[in-house]
Amino acid sequence: MDETRTNRGAWRRSPILPRAMAAPRAPTMSAGPAWAEDRPEERRVPEQMAASGGSDYAPGFDLSPGDDVVEVAGAKVRMGGCLCGAVRYEVHGEPMMVGLCHCEDCRKATGGNALYYADWPVSAVRMEGALATYSGRSFCPDCGSRVAHFSAHHTEVMLGTLDDPPTDLVPRREIWTVRREPWALPIPGAEQFDRDPV
Repeated sequence: MDETRTNRGAWRRSPILPRAMAAPRAPTMSAGPAWAEDRPEERRVPEQMAASGGSDYAPGFDLSPGDDVVEVAGAKVRMGGCLCGAVRYEVHGEPMMVGLCHCEDCRKATGGNALYYADWPVSAVRMEGALATYSGRSFCPDCGSRVAHFSAHHTEVMLGTLDDPPTDLVPRREIWTVRREPWALPIPGAEQFDRDPV
């Protein structure tokens, strides 16, 4: 198997060009992934990424997992992806909202007691790889990892898919607390909503 883990649990980067030596990314961002016209259930890599061999980053830029919080032109960039690595993404800057949802749908979709998520502007998210979609939830069709939810105004990223946890992103909002497990305490300082906020 080509993929090996270091003692920190992070996947090794390409030996061709270490991330620290990679050319800086272009300062402009794409408008995020575009919906495939012929297969709306599948989100495809944007045209400019496909034309450059699957990436709109500088030549040699590596989206494989590793120490994945970097600074680009003063903005924090976080990286992540699905379990099998077929879907990779990066998010630029700070999220508009970080939350935790305890609703039944989120519990079933994640297989956990809550969904840990953050919303970024569509223009701040870049993805590589195809995603399948069920009921608005996008996931890797190969391994099943739920990665994101896309809307016209923002992209909701499942924070459990970020590389190198733990993360510095603390939920500021906790919703559907009527379904929170009794052993799970409210997050200090986070807004609490019994159901969806109005």
